[in-house]
Amino acid sequence: MLLQNKDENCSNVYSCSNLCRFPFYNVDFGWGKPERVGLPNGPFKNLFFLKDYKIGGGVDARVMLQKQHMSEFERDEELLELIS
Repeated sequence: MLLQNKDENCSNVYSCSNLCRFPFYNVDFGWGKPERVGLPNGPFKNLFFLKDYKIGGGVDARVMLQKQHMSEFERDEELLELIS
């Protein structure tokens, strides 16, 4: 999405894409189903990707934040209680 004439109040936009239950692991291009599926790395800002983790029924999260915000995110007490 391209924002033209964006307002200064719109500078802190965070996006989340939930790909859980998307059948990544059922895709077969002729050499078998994938053992691991990765999420994109790129010049994204304030973006969260979630997808199923094949082993153990967990969720794989790719979090892309600016350094300052990532540092705060990693120290968040509520988040630390949820992850292992």
